[in-house]
Amino acid sequence: MGNAIPLIAGSKEGRYVTTGDTLFSNLEKLHPNVTTPKPDKCSGARQLGIDLRVRDELDAYIVPSRNARLAAPNNFLAGKGPSGRADVVQRQAMYDGAVGARGMFQRQNYGNPTPTYNGNAYTLASSYCDGQLKIYAPPAQPGGNPQYYMTQLDSYAMTGN
Repeated sequence: MGNAIPLIAGSKEGRYVTTGDTLFSNLEKLHPNVTTPKPDKCSGARQLGIDLRVRDELDAYIVPSRNARLAAPNNFLAGKGPSGRADVVQRQAMYDGAVGARGMFQRQNYGNPTPTYNGNAYTLASSYCDGQLKIYAPPAQPGGNPQYYMTQLDSYAMTGN
């Protein structure tokens, strides 16, 4: 995993903040009975790049940790080594993606009296297990609380030719 992911991700050139294995302890949980997200890798905006008032008001949705420079994470990767289970890594990626999608939805609707749903996804979640990279997108859907349904966009056999 340590060698594969940087090769897949490529050069970042400092355009965004990337963190990994960070407990998202500052975010409000999607449901009280689920664990706190801890993505293997994620990237998003710099906290200092978001207006302080917006950052303060949306804190529990877009600032995942007090110990990271990251805000509004919207690109997630969950990975498992050769003995990892594909169903576990897929659930982890989907949950991380839903938490990110909720933050993006809150940020896009900041200041709007009525939330606007456009059916587009603004977050990507990927899973990597046994040489298979799968990419998902969770658009926010209307409901009492916004709902997030993952759609698999594509998959790649990274160990083939």
